[in-house]
Amino acid sequence: MNYTPLHIHTAYTFLDSCLKVEELIPFLVKNKFLSAGICDIDNAFAFPSFNEECTKNNLKPILGTTLNIKINEEVMELCLYVENESGYRNLCYLISNKDTLTLDIISSHSEGLILILPTKSNIYIYDLFSSDDEEIVKLLYSIQKGFNHFYLGIEIYEKVDKEVMNKVRDFAKNHSYKTIAFPLFLYMHKNDALTLDLLQAIKDNETLNSDKPK
Repeated sequence: MNYTPLHIHTAYTFLDSCLKVEELIPFLVKNKFLSAGICDIDNAFAFPSFNEECTKNNLKPILGTTLNIKINEEVMELCLYVENESGYRNLCYLISNKDTLTLDIISSHSEGLILILPTKSNIYIYDLFSSDDEEIVKLLYSIQKGFNHFYLGIEIYEKVDKEVMNKVRDFAKNHSYKTIAFPLFLYMHKNDALTLDLLQAIKDNETLNSDKPK
């Protein structure tokens, strides 16, 4: 299969995913994927087992991490993937300094890293693409500074997302940015959805019958 799932959170993204590496790899093999990427939030704990299991099963492992950073008073997710040894060292540095990161620090440690910016998971980005082209131009320039490889991640989960993602694609075409399919994977089977709901309820200190909107 030519498509590569990149936006995978494993169980190491605590209370946010049902995916265990030892169960994920057989699923990828069964569905004839040739490669896959993980990007847990603020950690690289899954790297050793994911790399080992992928290698055993002739899958190309793509190692990444999602870092949360405050930009314009908004917390945003930046997904960074290792391209080479320099990138691995830089990613380890960024993870170890995750609580004090700025765009300047990330830019100065961008060598050997690929940056994908989720356009739906980042609600602020999503809203800007819905309304304000001028602001998104300035914001993307500041985010991608220093990176040789930068992509806008296309995420479609609901019908309404299609219209916004079409705007993202048009914007990318008009401003020479690249896009990539980037749906978020948190579980493999439909019956795992309840488990994920339970985990997120624990994370949010809620009950499953809570009236709080999701």
